[in-house]
Amino acid sequence: SRTLVANFSINSYTISTSSNPASGGSTSGGGSFDHGDAVSLTATPATGYSFVNWTEGGSVVSVNSTYNFTAASNRTLVANFSIDQYTLSISKGGTGDGSVRVNGTLETLPYSGSFNYNESVTLEAVEATGSDFTSWGGALSGITNPTSVSMTANRSVSVNFTLEQRTLSISSGGTGSGTVKVNGTTETLPYSGSFDYGVS
Repeated sequence: SRTLVANFSINSYTISTSSNPASGGSTSGGGSFDHGDAVSLTATPATGYSFVNWTEGGSVVSVNSTYNFTAASNRTLVANFSIDQYTLSISKGGTGDGSVRVNGTLETLPYSGSFNYNESVTLEAVEATGSDFTSWGGALSGITNPTSVSMTANRSVSVNFTLEQRTLSISSGGTGSGTVKVNGTTETLPYSGSFDYGVS
């Protein structure tokens, strides 16, 4: 007579996780699990990044940052993140005219562009003929030119120009006397007045 026992062991699986890019965020919940165990993986984006999806072998398996499934095999999962984008808007202020260089590229005003989180954007005010750069406004201040702005949020900047002034001098000649009308106003001679650049 014999009494025999068949012994079994439950299968154990490894659930591996990683982040793409590595700086984009962190993952938790991976490790060793028995067959049939409930697995819950969590992807947490770093500051300036957003969660995109979970992939396995290049195929999307979930678009939720928390991915729940039942352990049935070894799995290698990747949490994908994308860097956040922010908008830089630049407007023109003042009576003058000009443009702006954004990271070295000359742009007309108004300007709008998208940049990665925490990117440093170099701005340079470029005066038009007869105008002077006076100051930055909005998310920037002061008169430093060129300057830079850090894109940790949407930014609105103004670049301010003023028209240069030109002096008009009028004198009398000959043996007679008289006056002169300047823009419809009668003026005595000699006359001197200041006008914005380009004004007729």
